[in-house]
Amino acid sequence: MATGETPRDGPLKKADGSTQPLRSLDPPSDGPVLSDNDSLWLDALRLLAAQVVLLGHAFDFFGWFSSLNDPSHVQIQRLGVVVFFLLSGFLIPYSVDRKRSAALGAATNPVPGYGFSRYLIDRSGRIYAALLPALLFIAVVDLLPFQAFETDYPPGSNTSAVWVWMANALHLQEYPAAALNGLTIPIFGTGDPLWSLAVEWWIYMLFGVVAFRALTIPALTLAAIAGLSVAHNLNGGTGDRIVVVWILGWLVFLAWKVLRSRVSPRLGVAARFGAAVFSLLAFAAVAIAPHRSHFGLDLPFAILSASALLFLLLGSRARETAQGEAGKVTDKPLVRAIRTGAGYSFTLYLTHFSVLTVLYDLREQFAPPMLVAIALVLCNCVAWLVSQAGERHTQSLKQWMLQRFSTT
Repeated sequence: MATGETPRDGPLKKADGSTQPLRSLDPPSDGPVLSDNDSLWLDALRLLAAQVVLLGHAFDFFGWFSSLNDPSHVQIQRLGVVVFFLLSGFLIPYSVDRKRSAALGAATNPVPGYGFSRYLIDRSGRIYAALLPALLFIAVVDLLPFQAFETDYPPGSNTSAVWVWMANALHLQEYPAAALNGLTIPIFGTGDPLWSLAVEWWIYMLFGVVAFRALTIPALTLAAIAGLSVAHNLNGGTGDRIVVVWILGWLVFLAWKVLRSRVSPRLGVAARFGAAVFSLLAFAAVAIAPHRSHFGLDLPFAILSASALLFLLLGSRARETAQGEAGKVTDKPLVRAIRTGAGYSFTLYLTHFSVLTVLYDLREQFAPPMLVAIALVLCNCVAWLVSQAGERHTQSLKQWMLQRFSTT
């Protein structure tokens, strides 16, 4: 799932092989900036969340640890989605604050030229660089002659129709207003995880209108469309109040912005210890309350995870301050592996379900552990390949959109 970008925007490569800085995409800011250590931790969490979602769905598909997928119990893939929304709630406000420091109404020196239209380009570029190739991949998988997994919802519908593809590309899957006319806009084919992308997209739109105080008629119309989706979610609709988790991530950003400069190096160990404690408490909260609703499960886990994220970032900042150059990220194999995995995590989230449906009919030929292992390898390889045509080119797509559509 899309979670915003960590602050590692590199130069844009031109057709002749030379590069140019992305100054137009990433204007300077006097706001707080995540360090390389911070971004590495966030990348690690993004990578972990994607793998947890994949693992949970693989368990479900192939009947391994089936108790973990009882709808009345904790589903580990749901916990991965919660982490994604938490990171998104942190990174999107952070990105806005960094690029236009008056966006949240807290600073006095706004960065000129970064307005609502630029925000839309940022979010659209991030989403569509991965989404469009993923939707094409899902369409191809669903056309395979041996694809026998049942995807029709509601029964008898054609969820792989062209109009459904287009509606999903516009984030209208399961949009609540459609039901007023008796129309159900289903998730496209085997793209089951697309439900969360629609929820997240409309959060982005509503947040952007509020953050930039966009009072034009198109912006207010967009806010009304987004507001209906967000209200539906808060009322127990698609995603069952997961918007609250996104808001928690936003609160973590606001707390981090205030506290990051006040944590001394001596408090770094305490902050890292706090991160570990809250992480353990988050999983303990799920373990001791396995029969509650999705929202009941999510909220304690999300609150404790949000606390862990805050302490993790504060501890990272304190450690880097204490160690100076020695504490900075170096180009080690583990670091490269984390960066690479995080770089295609959004594509993995979007495509893994379709790959699992292809493997579904192999249940009689292989034991569940073997199928899960095959799925983990195959889904990651496919996601990496698809990302080479999409997610990898996020910055280039943003630059292209900026040159053609930006007005402010």
